[in-house]
Amino acid sequence: MNSVIYLIRHGKTDKTKLINTGDEITGHKEVDIEDSFIPKIEEFSKRMNFKSIKNVYSSNYIRAKKTARILSGKDDIKIDNRLGERLGGTPNLDITPEEYYKMQFDNPDFCFPGGETVNQIIKRMDEAINDIIDNNRGKESIVVSHGAAITFYLRKWCNIEITDVQKKIRRFEYNGKVIHEGIVNFLQCFKLTFNDNNEPINIEVL
Repeated sequence: MNSVIYLIRHGKTDKTKLINTGDEITGHKEVDIEDSFIPKIEEFSKRMNFKSIKNVYSSNYIRAKKTARILSGKDDIKIDNRLGERLGGTPNLDITPEEYYKMQFDNPDFCFPGGETVNQIIKRMDEAINDIIDNNRGKESIVVSHGAAITFYLRKWCNIEITDVQKKIRRFEYNGKVIHEGIVNFLQCFKLTFNDNNEPINIEVL
């Protein structure tokens, strides 16, 4: 019995809307989503008929929770900290952002002090999504997460190649087919269909 995960990046953020939550998990002020982007989330929800889906999960970040609630029309979404964004750690100022961006793809065990490696992100995201599948076997689930977390999780199933370091352009291939090329945009949605062994039988971008 196949299970479907709609893995979605949160809505567009508004850097002028900082929220100091005192949350030790995020370790910094949070950013709310842009008010002008809310109609786009509602439009996408209507087009995808997301309000008919009962199982809705989100990271603990405000921008993800708000997106999940708008997409689903529900307040009782399930929060899973394992779906959160990458912890970047304390940067080494001798390493440029471009070098760091490439290094994390070349060496999935690399991270700055206090940060997460790519392999650590894959592990926690995979555990979270496996639990969601196991608890909703044969059903559809909405999962709202973050750009880096989604990208690195998909490395478990896809070949991801950087095609432009400056612009952070990546090519995603699944089963030898390019399914996406570019950044993981706000509200980007990957539809993953899993078999009974929690292995994907199809991945596509909606």
